Amino acid sequence: AMFKGFYPEVAVQGVDRNRFYSAYVQTYIERDIRQITSVHDLKVFQNFLELLAARAGSLLNLNEIAKESGISFATARRWLSLLETTRIVYLLRPYTKNISKRVVKSPKLYFTDTGLLSFLLRYPDPVTMQSGPQGGALFENLVVIELLKNKYNHNLNYELYFYRDSNHNEVDVVVDCGPSVLLLEVKLTATPREDHLSSLRSAAKQIRGARGYLVSFTDRKDKIAATVDSIPWTDIRGVIPR
Repeated sequence: AMFKGFYPEVAVQGVDRNRFYSAYVQTYIERDIRQITSVHDLKVFQNFLELLAARAGSLLNLNEIAKESGISFATARRWLSLLETTRIVYLLRPYTKNISKRVVKSPKLYFTDTGLLSFLLRYPDPVTMQSGPQGGALFENLVVIELLKNKYNHNLNYELYFYRDSNHNEVDVVVDCGPSVLLLEVKLTATPREDHLSSLRSAAKQIRGARGYLVSFTDRKDKIAATVDSIPWTDIRGVIPR
C-alpha cells in the first residue's frame, strides 16, 4: 500500500503504478504548474521536487535545497508554497505550547501520497523500498498523512505537530486534542524495543499529562510503560478522542 499509494486509479482500479505516476508528474508539472505560475525551466522544477522527496520526514532546510537546485531562496520558497497549496506536500509544524526547553522552529516535510513519494525516489518494488534508507521515513510519512486524512474525513477537532528540542529529543507526531495530548513515535519494526521509548519519555516530561504510543508493524497492543502503549499502525485512529 505504501509503495502503490492511494490514488483511486492505482489503489482501486488497478492502473499500472509506474505509468500512472509518470503521467501524473508530467501533467502536474507541464500543465497545472504553468497555469498557476511561471516556471521557465520545468526540469529544474522537477529536480526541486525530487530533492524534496529525498528529504521527506526530515526537518526542512529550504536554503540547502535551493542551493542544490541552483535557484534562489525566494524561488524555492515560492515553489514550496505552490506545492503546499496544491496539496502535493504537507508541512508539519513543531509543537511549542508550554514548553520550557528550546524547540526547533523549522517544519518537517511530508508528501500527501506515499505512492508518489516512492515513485519520485525511484524505488522499483515494495521490498527494496522498505529495506532502503528511506523506508522509515516513508512509513512515518504514511502515518502522518493517515492522521491528517482522519482529521478531515471525520471533521475531528485536533491539530498535528511534532516535537524536537535543542537536545535533539524528537517525537514524530504530537496530536493536540485540546484537553489531551498524544505523543506518537513511529518505528518501522514489528518488534518494538525498550530503547524506542527514550524520546517519548523525554517529551512527556515537557508536555504534562501526555499519553505516549509507539506505532509500528506490531500485530497487537501492549502496555510497555506506565504512560506508553505499543500499538499497530492500523489502530492509530482508535486512540484519537472523538
